[in-house]
Amino acid sequence: MIKQFSQKNTKISFGKILLLSIGLLVVILLGYSYTKNFILNKEINEEINHIENEITNLQNQNVELTELIKYFDSSAYAEQKARAELSMKKEGENVVVISDENKSAESENQNLKSLALQDSNPKKWFKYFFIK
Repeated sequence: MIKQFSQKNTKISFGKILLLSIGLLVVILLGYSYTKNFILNKEINEEINHIENEITNLQNQNVELTELIKYFDSSAYAEQKARAELSMKKEGENVVVISDENKSAESENQNLKSLALQDSNPKKWFKYFFIK
């Protein structure tokens, strides 16, 4: 009778250990799967945030470009370009040009002097090879 009781306890203990091992294995597999999905979800959320920031930047650029297009289509821009590049004026408008002749004459004299002082190309080569 004592032997029968101890064999029964061993069978119960082995069954409990087997059940515990299977349960532990299931918990480990579920934990691994959960961790893997958690990391993947985190990476996807970071990518979504990055793309949303990029979308916001592109929308801001789009607004700026739209405003630029409106400005370029306006008559104020056309008038400014006509005045600056084509030297045009409105009817009844007087244009006054103020030039500083002394400065322009001095700058021309300096340019001429600097050109006169420069050596010709053959002289530069001669100096480069033979005079050091």
